[in-house]
Amino acid sequence: MRKFLILFGFICFGFLAFALAYQMFIWQPERRETVELAKAVPAAYDGWEIADHPLAESEEMQDRVSDILNFTDAIFRSYKQGDTDISVYIAYWEPRKMPVRLVQAHTPDICWVRNGWTVTDSEYSVSLECNGVPLMPAEFRVMTKDPALQYVYYWHVIGNEIYVNRIVGTWDRLDPLKSLFRLGLNQQREQFFIRVASNKPFDEIWDLPIMQDIMTDLADLTLVAPTQGEPDNTNA
Repeated sequence: MRKFLILFGFICFGFLAFALAYQMFIWQPERRETVELAKAVPAAYDGWEIADHPLAESEEMQDRVSDILNFTDAIFRSYKQGDTDISVYIAYWEPRKMPVRLVQAHTPDICWVRNGWTVTDSEYSVSLECNGVPLMPAEFRVMTKDPALQYVYYWHVIGNEIYVNRIVGTWDRLDPLKSLFRLGLNQQREQFFIRVASNKPFDEIWDLPIMQDIMTDLADLTLVAPTQGEPDNTNA
């Protein structure tokens, strides 16, 4: 029995070593992002004041620096008309650039809460459409930090699927295991983190032309939901 267990252990170790070597040196994850993020969403719009902000001004970056987040490209852009504010934050990591668990720590549930915001309402895996096209399910939060209030949709996209871990306020120490069980060794694909926020409820602004154009651009970038049965070409 002991010999069998030892042999079984060697077989498992050999399989794991082969899988890791394949991931690191043979498999080449597909990179689909080809456009500069600064060009990915509207940079000008009639009747709207538009500004690009240093990433350090975003809630995601208040207690972090770019070398820690290690992204390939990122943008933080705001849109203002009258008393309506909309902001878009996009970060992109090319394949093999960043562990899933570290990108997951980038969400409002963690970064915003650590910067003094409170989650006052949540909806999970929200179904959305833009111009009749289904989008990947979004996480919805209402965030408050007196006197500010923000309505937030966000997505963490790995390849062409959504990854979520809804632990609030702190990094989940079990997330490496959760991501391993969820994704196996297939954690080296490209990743996007996208956050759209507004001081107005989304049902009040969703049909605005600028909002539809923003969401159409984000859909084109990465948020279009895969059709049922469509293979994930970024998988090994």
